[in-house]
Amino acid sequence: AKQEKEKAKIKRELKEKRKAKKRLFYNTKHAYKVQHQQRKLRNKYELKFRQILLINKISFVWQKPFFDESRYICVDFFLKYYNVVIEIDGKVHNKRKQYDYERSKYLKNIHNISEIYRVSNYDLTKNYESVRLWLLNLLDSME
Repeated sequence: AKQEKEKAKIKRELKEKRKAKKRLFYNTKHAYKVQHQQRKLRNKYELKFRQILLINKISFVWQKPFFDESRYICVDFFLKYYNVVIEIDGKVHNKRKQYDYERSKYLKNIHNISEIYRVSNYDLTKNYESVRLWLLNLLDSME
């Protein structure tokens, strides 16, 4: 009887591991699908910031998905060399401060992102050169 219980326990554990593996595969596949969709939804502010990165030859991943077994998040720009995320925020983010905070906390704790910076659409439009200099100074200070 004891041996039967042990076998049943091992079977359950293997079944759970297979389920977790399937969920991870599904989430991975889904995250990349969403990444592709997000690129289609890019806005002119992201394109402006992307231009800064390209002109200054800064390596980045655009609409990078981060995921684990239960959820995923796409970030606007991930600077892998610096382990930094940069989000381009429009007016809607003024109402979503708690959501942004939770998202940042998740990225820092689960994915070990060192910093998450937010650049407003307004700054990209009105203070383009200041944003460019801020980014260059920030990255210089991290090297």
